[in-house]
Amino acid sequence: MQLQSESIVQESESKIEIGIFLFHDFESLDIFGPIEVFGHITEYHLNYCSLRGGLAASAQGASVLT
Repeated sequence: MQLQSESIVQESESKIEIGIFLFHDFESLDIFGPIEVFGHITEYHLNYCSLRGGLAASAQGASVLT
């Protein structure tokens, strides 16, 4: 099984910063489930990252701007 996405958590003074790293052909369910949960917590700020920046496309065709 190949790792498709990974999250890193770093605390700042006002919010908890969560970095969501997306790789080419990531599985939508692997990332959008955690995004749905973390996105409802007002103390968290989500950042989307990839190795090259720009759009990262899932295996299902959804794209996320990183």
